[in-house]
Amino acid sequence: MSFPGFASPGALANNLSVLVSTRSSSFQRRIDTLLPNCTILEEGTDELATTEQPVEQGAAITDHAYKRPAILTMRVAWSNSSIESGGDPNYATDIYNKLLALQVSGSVFQVVTGKRLYPSMLMISCRQHTDEETELALFMDLQFRQISIVQTSSTSVPPVQSQEIPQQTAPVQNLGPKQLAPAVVSTLGH
Repeated sequence: MSFPGFASPGALANNLSVLVSTRSSSFQRRIDTLLPNCTILEEGTDELATTEQPVEQGAAITDHAYKRPAILTMRVAWSNSSIESGGDPNYATDIYNKLLALQVSGSVFQVVTGKRLYPSMLMISCRQHTDEETELALFMDLQFRQISIVQTSSTSVPPVQSQEIPQQTAPVQNLGPKQLAPAVVSTLGH
């Protein structure tokens, strides 16, 4: 069975040095600006983490959950004999150097798979395979991790000497949402 955008394992096994460009019509698979000649594997991982707080007796309580950054693993390939190479004998090597430069740059980029758009990704692992049958091709195992970029802000506070009566000297500040909780009154010692 073959899927649009994926090379069949049999076709790869029969002639690894000649890759056919297989692209999905619904999604143009890409890593930043690089378009793979062939996509062999796409594996995305999305996890929800839960916090655990120890309590005096019994099991730890779980009172919060948050989404972990997405992890994406891809096995992709480029070939010097592909249409995209334009006959350039250094095509696969040039792609390899571009992937290494993208990783080292630490730049955030998008990755598009057949199922999803992954924004804000970094390449955390880059592994290439070469054997006697793939000398003129580039087979890569790439791993990406999504990062969260937040905006920070700063504020200025009046000097301590001006704080004798804070409600009159301090400006109103946005301290974010607050959640009120009932007070617990201790009766110990009375």
